[in-house]
Amino acid sequence: MTGSSNSTYMFYCLLITICTACGSMQKYSGESQKIIVSEPKILFVSILLEKNYNGTIDITKSQTKIVNGYMRTSDNNYTGDTETYILCSILEKNNRSIKQLKIDNPLLKIVEFVDQNGNLNKRLIESKKEWLTFRTEYDSKLRRIKLELFLENKLSLIDQIDISL
Repeated sequence: MTGSSNSTYMFYCLLITICTACGSMQKYSGESQKIIVSEPKILFVSILLEKNYNGTIDITKSQTKIVNGYMRTSDNNYTGDTETYILCSILEKNNRSIKQLKIDNPLLKIVEFVDQNGNLNKRLIESKKEWLTFRTEYDSKLRRIKLELFLENKLSLIDQIDISL
């Protein structure tokens, strides 16, 4: 290359470097505005269910806690072992359902045992008082949780819990 073409080549390289640097600075200065990204959260709910003397279920205590984190597994807590389950509806302020979860009825447990003849048997055991515990992804629109008992092919309302967070 000759001296003038070499200096022209250097001039173009310098020009491209300056343009690239200015473009990068503009992008960087444009990104200096704060973007608020909410961290995912998990809602843990514990509810003490108690079967009263007339057979209906009452809620005697409830606790909620929100923690930062991701759900690694499904929030489905239903195994289908019994014919009854609790339908948990996560509701917005206007009582519109955000999500529904089927949860095994904690008051009913199936116990397997081996009888005297060596046969495997199952027995349904009913408790009077048990904790219902579940977790789900937290949604900032969440205002209340509605619990319904599915028994004999119909849903009956247990209660609604206002979530004060």
